[in-house]
Amino acid sequence: MESAWPQSDISGNLSTGCKDDPRRTGDPVLDRLDLEVGARTSVLDVGGGAGKYALPLALHPRCVTVVEASTVMGEALAEKSKKARIENISVVNGLWEDVEVDPAQVVLCANVVFDVADLEPFILKLESHAKDRVLILASMEPPRAVFSPLWEAHTRKRGKTCPASESS
Repeated sequence: MESAWPQSDISGNLSTGCKDDPRRTGDPVLDRLDLEVGARTSVLDVGGGAGKYALPLALHPRCVTVVEASTVMGEALAEKSKKARIENISVVNGLWEDVEVDPAQVVLCANVVFDVADLEPFILKLESHAKDRVLILASMEPPRAVFSPLWEAHTRKRGKTCPASESS
């Protein structure tokens, strides 16, 4: 199954912008996630990037697995977890549609669905890997929307269409 965005996309360049402190407080999204996850001991973060939510969630006695298509983002997550001395987090590189991972009590998918070409099987796989619940976060505007004009020009050059341009 092909993702709407190639693995070599611009996300690698975004890893330096994801400098959220894993021990931060006062983040309303993180506070809500922590409440939703509660005392559950395993979290699967699909498309977790450099660990914006995975790292803080791993501070509690939980095992967190991040599935990340971008190798650069996965490396950034590994570096950040080492620097923060967070050891109960692992990274699986690959597209969610293609990887095989164990189920978890909670499956988290934050700001990823914008990039999914075929949403139904993607969400069904999320559901099949959740022992308790699936949490899907989606901002009103895709996080990479600022790059839309550049991405549209890039995809036109390569003969592909951009999902964002199709809705215009």
